[in-house]
Amino acid sequence: MHKGNNRERGPCMLELKCSKWSAKIDETFGADLVSLRYDGHRILLEPENRHALENSPFINGSPILFPPNRTEDGVFAFEGREYHLPVNEKRFNVNLHGVLYDVPFSVVEVTDRSARLAFENEGGPYPFDFRIERLFSLDENGLTDTILLKNTSDHPMPFALAFHTTFDNPDFFSVQLGRSYERNDRYLPTGRMMALTETEKSFAYGCNPKSLIISGAYESNGTECRIDDFLFSVSDNFSDWVLFNGDGFICIEPHSNTVNALNISPSVLKSQEITRFSMRFSNIVHR
Repeated sequence: MHKGNNRERGPCMLELKCSKWSAKIDETFGADLVSLRYDGHRILLEPENRHALENSPFINGSPILFPPNRTEDGVFAFEGREYHLPVNEKRFNVNLHGVLYDVPFSVVEVTDRSARLAFENEGGPYPFDFRIERLFSLDENGLTDTILLKNTSDHPMPFALAFHTTFDNPDFFSVQLGRSYERNDRYLPTGRMMALTETEKSFAYGCNPKSLIISGAYESNGTECRIDDFLFSVSDNFSDWVLFNGDGFICIEPHSNTVNALNISPSVLKSQEITRFSMRFSNIVHR
């Protein structure tokens, strides 16, 4: 069984405020950070309503991807046993973005400027027992999003984690990239690493994404990104970036592993082991 709020329960939005910052978290839909604003300015792309969130769960806010991106054929093996995830992108026969992005979380603790939410999996959407917590904390300079993942089983657990962080219509972004992963026509890595193109090199100095078509997976060469006059920084155990843009948004996604990680290079938690990740959206900076 998987523990959390009743999936039939209607949407419940937690609202946090501190100084000029405000945030909204949808506890019944993956604890998604569906709104983050500074002085009324939208930093993340926001769904117009709950229907829009359910119809397009990945291009709103900062949903959990567990496991992230694509898992080939929805199948992976660990310690001699085969496991299956739902194939939800049928044209490429893959599991896309995992199984936690829409599950209901329980509220553990909430104040005016902080919230702690949790989901416990016991034989639920992911075939291992674990507990994941998401802790949001606002201060005068921004928001910190901390993720705690604990293997609650008696056996090792493979995992990979990312966030589909979607920024609302920026005019400027910069991100430090290493080499890119060559991908096949199913958007799965081939195993070959590629040098950055001239356009990709320009991302380090910063550019306007609106005139570009951006889609790629990369090694990380830094833990900080700039989006307009805001700073987005992540813990150094996010080893990769995935970039993707569209009309009115750009996704700058921190990944703990490469795409198709459960078949290539998963992280592994020992029984009862806890790992921690963090993301920070900081106050206005000067380019």
